[in-house]
Amino acid sequence: MFSPADPALFGVVELSWFDRRGNVRPLLDSANAFFTASLSPDGQKLATTIQAANDDIWIYHTLRKTLTRFTFGGGNSSFPIWSPDGKYVVYAAERGTVVDIFRKPWDGSRAEERLSNGLSVSEISSYAPDGKTIAFVQNGDIWMLPLDGDRTPRPFLNAAANEATPRFSPDGRWLAYSSNESGNDEVYVVPYPRGEGKFQISSGGGAVPFWTRDGKELFFVTSGTQNRRRRGSGMIMSVQITGTAPFDYSAERVVATLPSTITVTDIAANGQQFVVTAFRAQLAGQSDLTVVLEWFEDLKAKTSGTR
Repeated sequence: MFSPADPALFGVVELSWFDRRGNVRPLLDSANAFFTASLSPDGQKLATTIQAANDDIWIYHTLRKTLTRFTFGGGNSSFPIWSPDGKYVVYAAERGTVVDIFRKPWDGSRAEERLSNGLSVSEISSYAPDGKTIAFVQNGDIWMLPLDGDRTPRPFLNAAANEATPRFSPDGRWLAYSSNESGNDEVYVVPYPRGEGKFQISSGGGAVPFWTRDGKELFFVTSGTQNRRRRGSGMIMSVQITGTAPFDYSAERVVATLPSTITVTDIAANGQQFVVTAFRAQLAGQSDLTVVLEWFEDLKAKTSGTR
């Protein structure tokens, strides 16, 4: 028994909207190997990674319904984020043995600009609201890349634990991130660029924080393995930010149940819906199946006398 097309299991990923009620609505008409995705400040464009032999970043224009290739570097490019003015897309890209930070106008009107040299970037997460700093992750620690002066990267949180997904608050005074310092991934907030205090936002596991545009609500995601409320499903959670001088916040609450096939990648400006990647497995090329009987006897007959 064989399939003439030699099928292989592959992942088809849809970019979709996911609202607070758990409703899913396609963002693009077609599926692809989408990975990360980031909304532009005006909400009209989406920078997304499409995985292939070399991962590249593409720009989807939500009004024009066009998907345009953005990177052509020859190595993997991923983790696109937008500058606060919406003019640039910043991303991580392989160049030889290093993964550095680059930026380019979203419309491709100029060549890419290298912003760092000799890094090992594993994630770019956030642009400071004033456009002067980029937060990224390297070797499990949070670093900052200043865009003024000599652009020397500097560590911001350098700990034995692994930190991930640093995101600036809209006023630029706070940084949310996740860390496994307790043994589980939890979401924390610390003052930026410096200050006293560290606030644990989640209590039953948490990662991938997102601020609303007005800074009054902070969302995060729990995984199915950490979720004590509904085993096997993740949750989108949120806290209300009730004060910033000093920092204060409400108890966490459930916003929506998150199917295991869905990953949250960004939040819309209205704070009411999220950009997600929705994975669905599919068996490629399985349109015809041929069953061959007594194939071994046939093989012996064809090969007899060949020695």
